[in-house]
Amino acid sequence: MIEHNILYIPAEKIIETVECVYYSKAPGATKETICAYLKTNTEYGRRASIMALQLGFIKQNKKIFETLDSNDLIKASGEQKPIIFRKQLQKFEPFILFVTLMSKGNTIKDAIRKVKVIYSITTGEKDMRLAFLNWGVYS
Repeated sequence: MIEHNILYIPAEKIIETVECVYYSKAPGATKETICAYLKTNTEYGRRASIMALQLGFIKQNKKIFETLDSNDLIKASGEQKPIIFRKQLQKFEPFILFVTLMSKGNTIKDAIRKVKVIYSITTGEKDMRLAFLNWGVYS
């Protein structure tokens, strides 16, 4: 089973992380590059890269990050980026289960708890709720 991490990073920062990785020259982007690009601390850069990985925008080869079929996202206008983000989000199993549970009448709190249990996610429920709500609203 794939290990899922859900860390609260706003959708816009995940997209900026993908841009950084895409535009970085050989040998590719490192965590340090991402931190500098986002103008943030190491922990935030680490979390942003994890979420870009989890959502399938980038891959990691040792300490180097590379994009995975991100041309559409990079070339997209500001109005198109949420649509492309949504396409990736719709492939992310924990989010799909969250939406499914919500559509069946679960509260946000209950849906988050159930996703956390089903996928053995160690992230706190508050971070998961913030992430899912931010990503859903953005897309």
